[in-house]
Amino acid sequence: MEQSETRGRYRAGPRLLSWRASAPAQDLRQAFARELAHRSWPETLILVAPAGLRAENGLRVLAQAEGTERVRSAYEVGAEYTAELAAAACLLSARDAGCRSGDHAFSQQDHTLELALPVCPNGTDPEAALVLSAPAFRWQPDEFCQRWLPELRAAAARLSYWLGAPYYRPFQTVDQTELKASAPLPRAEIDALLNEPLAARLACLRPDGSPHVVPIWHDWDGAVFRIVAWQGSQWADYLTQNPQVSLTVDEPWPPLRRVVARGEARLAPLEPGSPQLDELLARMSRRYLGRGLSEQLSAQVEKAFIIQPDTLRGWQGFYLRQPAESSD
Repeated sequence: MEQSETRGRYRAGPRLLSWRASAPAQDLRQAFARELAHRSWPETLILVAPAGLRAENGLRVLAQAEGTERVRSAYEVGAEYTAELAAAACLLSARDAGCRSGDHAFSQQDHTLELALPVCPNGTDPEAALVLSAPAFRWQPDEFCQRWLPELRAAAARLSYWLGAPYYRPFQTVDQTELKASAPLPRAEIDALLNEPLAARLACLRPDGSPHVVPIWHDWDGAVFRIVAWQGSQWADYLTQNPQVSLTVDEPWPPLRRVVARGEARLAPLEPGSPQLDELLARMSRRYLGRGLSEQLSAQVEKAFIIQPDTLRGWQGFYLRQPAESSD
């Protein structure tokens, strides 16, 4: 509460007003709190939603987690801001918003850098935005985006999934009733799919020649896959005997993107407790679980492998036979 004058009336302040928001806003806050329960961010993370019916009318900060750096950005929870934040570009209905690039938005102001990703409870339409804000003196713009965009995109996808989204495809509305004909997937889309929190299916051969398929976490850096075998994983022994493998990553919803990689798996020099393995496990656990669990997971790793793809192909759509033209 705020007091308008000495010994005068009290009025609701911005924080209290923000908590009077609708049930969807409360759901957004709960998803945000769930994300923060699993990890902290060195820069300030905020959750923003339109203050009114349209983002052009202003934005309201629903929640905030200030960064751990001594000098950091800070916002007032519940306060309204003009639509100058990067988040506005993620919430505007116009597809040609000036500062949007793909599914994210970036803005540079006098003292602040902001990177924003939409939160889409239905998978495509944004109702809020997740914004990472940092002092401009600490980062070069390209460095800031390159460092934080993959993690922020994964966090926005997790919030969307927790709110009920069957997939995370901001602004890319697809007709769920229409199946598109299969078409090759561009390399940029292949890399994007391989960096989403989707499990891969590893196919290899048992010693008797029968196939073995298992779901696994994977880490893709644009050139090689890195995978880990937990203690007791039989497939780790299979790979040491026959390194020929196939990896498949796909989504079960339109536009039905899928990627298949084939190559050889070789042992990776990643020992339990090593910084390299801890870094790999931290990336994987943050991507799939939203929390860094390298310390808990490191002791459970039996072996790690690197897969250099000999072939890497992607498609989207469905295999449809074109109807034959009738002749009268």
